[in-house]
Amino acid sequence: MEINRFSGVLQNIRISVLFFSFITGFALNTVWCQIPDPTPLDIELSPVLTSGLVNPICIAFQDTQMFVLEQSGRIRCIVDGTLISTPMLNIESRVSSGGERGLLGLAFDPDFEENRTYYVNYTNTSGNTVISAFIANSGEWQTNPDTEHILLTIDQPYSNLSLIHISE
Repeated sequence: MEINRFSGVLQNIRISVLFFSFITGFALNTVWCQIPDPTPLDIELSPVLTSGLVNPICIAFQDTQMFVLEQSGRIRCIVDGTLISTPMLNIESRVSSGGERGLLGLAFDPDFEENRTYYVNYTNTSGNTVISAFIANSGEWQTNPDTEHILLTIDQPYSNLSLIHISE
């Protein structure tokens, strides 16, 4: 795997982290704007899945597939309301979970259908934030954990507030 393939992603992550730091560091200089009243919506929610997940913390979608992140380090796939028994990814041995730590984010590459690449954010066993790329097996929703390419590791001096949100 070429490092250049991920250089743009790494640059975007650095910019996002710097932007987040800038915004939180200068929160007193907030620009206020008036938002019009939203139009009321009539929404009906129904359960998709009622059992089988352990500490689900995040949902992500790729086309019509739903993926649920379990804090311990597994990505689970739900197809037509059924939880697939084999996780898409299992990196529990690399993840420190509990409280505000664990497998915390998932984003699919815009060219996922061609390159099968997706990105995750997790807290490693040293307590640091890791942003990595993985490559899913061709034609299926499973991933060999050995395809991991670590893009960024951020030292976390405290055990809380280690969340960095990643999304498309």
